[in-house]
Amino acid sequence: MRLTAGLVCLTLLFSLSGCTDIVRPSTGSSTVVGESSNIDFGAQQRLSSPEITALNWFPNYQQPILQFEILLARQTQSQDPEQLQTLLNLAYLYDAQLYVLFHELLDYLPELARSREIKEQNEWLDLRETQMSDAFVKNQGGDLGSIQASQAFIADTRKRIAIIEERLAIVKIR
Repeated sequence: MRLTAGLVCLTLLFSLSGCTDIVRPSTGSSTVVGESSNIDFGAQQRLSSPEITALNWFPNYQQPILQFEILLARQTQSQDPEQLQTLLNLAYLYDAQLYVLFHELLDYLPELARSREIKEQNEWLDLRETQMSDAFVKNQGGDLGSIQASQAFIADTRKRIAIIEERLAIVKIR
């Protein structure tokens, strides 16, 4: 409902402001919002998608992880109630890093090895979930249980990242 109301307001805003074409740079096409007017946006504003010939890009998680680690250390010392949110953010970043590394590893493996890695990863994911649940239950739930479960998740994920990085170093083409 909010999305529909937002789109209606946005459409109304553009039609009232005299804007009739919205150029979408990613596609080079435009969407007509209101009635046409005499505004000429010119060909230079209608961007075409660039051709990608090589993609030399890999996300770097180290800076945000380091920032959250520093924040977490401060929060732990001061018993900050936001500690759980910081832990969840860290867990998300570590899990995303693991996901990217794992898929990079799979790219270098032949089909049979890839199948073995996927099977092992799924077993490890089940184990991580069990260990996280155990940490939560051991601390009888609540905030402390959530904190302990998040810490278990992060510790297990960091160990797995190290394993995947070792394997990747062996198979990666230099």
